[in-house]
Amino acid sequence: MSLLKVENLSVVDTRNGERILNNISFSLESNSCLGIVGESGSGKSMTCKAILNLTNPWLDVRGNIYLHGEEIDRNNAKKIQEIRGKKIAMILQDAMTAFNPLYTIGYQMIETFCGNLKLSKRDAQTLGLEALDTIGIYDAKEVSKKYPHQLSGGMLQRCMIATALAMKPDMIIADEPTTALDAINQNAVVEQFELLQDVTGSAILFISHDLGVVQRLSQKVLVMKDGCCVEYGDADQIFRAPEKEYTRYLVETRRALSRPFHQIINAKEEHYVKRAKCV
Repeated sequence: MSLLKVENLSVVDTRNGERILNNISFSLESNSCLGIVGESGSGKSMTCKAILNLTNPWLDVRGNIYLHGEEIDRNNAKKIQEIRGKKIAMILQDAMTAFNPLYTIGYQMIETFCGNLKLSKRDAQTLGLEALDTIGIYDAKEVSKKYPHQLSGGMLQRCMIATALAMKPDMIIADEPTTALDAINQNAVVEQFELLQDVTGSAILFISHDLGVVQRLSQKVLVMKDGCCVEYGDADQIFRAPEKEYTRYLVETRRALSRPFHQIINAKEEHYVKRAKCV
């Protein structure tokens, strides 16, 4: 049985009749990663918002969503609230806006753990520091005292990942978590996701336009365009021999963009090998 199963998910804007999602179907197995890729406006983020019932009231969401084989009732606000955070955690693209600027990181982590895990304030504080330490934030106590504007984007992403890790959800939705980061912080955050999966065993739904990151993390891939599923299957197969023209375009574009970088690296390696031989 799949951890998450989505069947014929559609979203229509009732104000103008625009179809934002059109019969999207996929499944996510326990302790695995599904990457959702596509250009901006393809419907990646909307898919995840629809799963957690975070869409605007003028959007008509249809289709069936199952968690552990049980259908999620989108009309049951109490049930949805129990699922968010505890069973499905979400890591947002813009870490700066995910935190309240008026409170410290530690205060917000404690508030989250007290509200969702029903812990005492002391136990919640201990859990927060342990989570920060687990993902490699060495001075966790000092970081917890900082306000969001006092930390870098990469550090804030780590704090969000630490919060998700401490919640031990069945599944984590990561919506473009590396988009606003430089290459060094991007690599560090991807490593945190790998650690997160190893430590908690949580399944990950990873949304990104960066095919390199998706290829590194995912076992399955869903390719989207204009609210529709273009291709869906094993990541190795899709990246090695995509069937659809649009997927081939995405893969070839990534290869073309990364080719100059690899050429420079190879040239430097050859240079150092020649120098070593001369010595």
